[in-house]
Amino acid sequence: MPLCKALHNGKTYIAMEKVRRLLQKGKRVLLTCFNRNLGFYLQKELAGQVEGGRLTVTNFHDLLMQLLAEKGQAPAVPQEQAERGHFFGEELPDLAFSLVSTLAEGEKYDALVVDEGQDFREEWFLILQETGGRVHCPTLSNCIAIF
Repeated sequence: MPLCKALHNGKTYIAMEKVRRLLQKGKRVLLTCFNRNLGFYLQKELAGQVEGGRLTVTNFHDLLMQLLAEKGQAPAVPQEQAERGHFFGEELPDLAFSLVSTLAEGEKYDALVVDEGQDFREEWFLILQETGGRVHCPTLSNCIAIF
């Protein structure tokens, strides 16, 4: 899977273009990132691309909360800052992994695009892989692009 680690080199624009091209191919796409503000920016920039529910744009932790909420399993977010770090870093991903590993094929994405991949923990990519279908792209072995 491609991985570009350098900071501030246009990866976000490349990621958005990758999303546009995947949508043109009829793929159901998840675009996610680490930073919540970047997630909002990506949503705004790609607002015109959302058609027929084929594009989901959100930051990683909001994605996990949304997936859990849809299944009636949304956990309460701790108020204490020290607890929040552990919650978002460990507890939430663990809860979400249990859920996403049981998703039906129709609930999965055809393609995953990750911006700010350098900020993701290695185990978080396992969660994302579980949200993606078994579609093979000509240039990517399993339709995951990390920027």
